[in-house]
Amino acid sequence: MWNGLQATTENCMPRDRLDTSLAREGCATWEETPPPERAFFAESILLHELGHCALGLDHPDRPVDIADDGFFETTSFSRSWGEALIVGSIVPGADGIRGSYDDSHLAPFGQIAENVSWFRKFDNNPFIVDGTTIDSATFARSITQSLPAGHSWAANGNRVVGESLGFAETQSVMYSRITDHMRYRGLSADDVNMLKMAQSGEDRLAGTADDYTVTLQILDSCDGTEHVVVGFVALGAGVAGICENADIDYAFTPPNVLTAIHFKIVPFSAGSPLLVSLNSDLNWELGPATAIATDSMEGGDTSGWSAAYP
Repeated sequence: MWNGLQATTENCMPRDRLDTSLAREGCATWEETPPPERAFFAESILLHELGHCALGLDHPDRPVDIADDGFFETTSFSRSWGEALIVGSIVPGADGIRGSYDDSHLAPFGQIAENVSWFRKFDNNPFIVDGTTIDSATFARSITQSLPAGHSWAANGNRVVGESLGFAETQSVMYSRITDHMRYRGLSADDVNMLKMAQSGEDRLAGTADDYTVTLQILDSCDGTEHVVVGFVALGAGVAGICENADIDYAFTPPNVLTAIHFKIVPFSAGSPLLVSLNSDLNWELGPATAIATDSMEGGDTSGWSAAYP
């Protein structure tokens, strides 16, 4: 999916939209009651964690100390920085939807917090699938200069925002909540746009000399050359997967470190791999790709596979 970079809608539609008992087996936000515990789809967790570990993408949503009690709960509000640590510093607008176009993020002394999400200048809509060139001519981060009229904050790709904009059961793969029995069937426009924005390079303009692409490959041997190693590790309650052993470095050497604007994910130490760890304490449903790699492949036992290939 990451190599193809094909944006889609309804990328986490429930398996049977006519069965109301499965209605929340699609994409879920942090403000919703979790569904009954079922198996986690390994492929969906891997897709999300590779977005972090292999591609350097962050969550589009953010934690907020809603009650001003020192505890930051994960929410659907769009990512920002420098907010005032008081009740009401981050609030939804008139639509009551967290992460939408009319939210308010305040910094100390009544200033506006810093938005850190790229948004479409035309419409601030993270779900549109079209042929727009993705670079700084069409996307921006400045909410004081580039937002459409009547908008106060960058919208993010959570499902409830999507529904308000007419896109049912669509959510960014990089949104931070993945519940059990929730399967991503493709990338959202927001996922694709953010990676293409990175690929526009240091000058943030598409079609110039510093553009690049990223291709992920599955290696057929563990000879120490791999950059990302996937495995099962006990991670404790509340965590499905995590990107570990990761650090940040400059993608382009800046003339002054204070002017650096483009970064990459690297291992903590040279020669060691990045780690995508799935929680071994959870109940997993292994799709075809993960089943082949984890279920008695060398012994030829396919009885536990969800699919078998010649």
